[in-house]
Amino acid sequence: FTGPGDASHWSQVYKAVGISKESVQTLDPSAEEVTAAKEASRLASDFEKKVHQSSKESSEKNWFRKAAEEAELMLSGDEDDGEKGKKSAPRHALWGMYQQLQARVRRPPRRAGATPLTRKERLAVARRGR
Repeated sequence: FTGPGDASHWSQVYKAVGISKESVQTLDPSAEEVTAAKEASRLASDFEKKVHQSSKESSEKNWFRKAAEEAELMLSGDEDDGEKGKKSAPRHALWGMYQQLQARVRRPPRRAGATPLTRKERLAVARRGR
């Protein structure tokens, strides 16, 4: 989706890169495709957020562990996360989110009131768009 300001910006980018305006294909996405893209974008955003939180928590725990070792202190049972189950639970949840994102990206958009297009139909639509 581009507005008037975006169109002029993209034409400048095309010109700078050496791409003619005629060689750029226009997209006319259907409502189902836009909905599928929004869903995939939401899943990707949620996944990235969880990965970032997990990484941040992990680096914080590692920092505490390293600081305790340098000060020659023992960590208490609450701070020492030695249990394997607690460590694998966030990774397991992240793996589930990753699988869900992959499934959404690989699944073709649903058409309202109909079955998804067959491969032959998708190729025919793609040829018409050229």
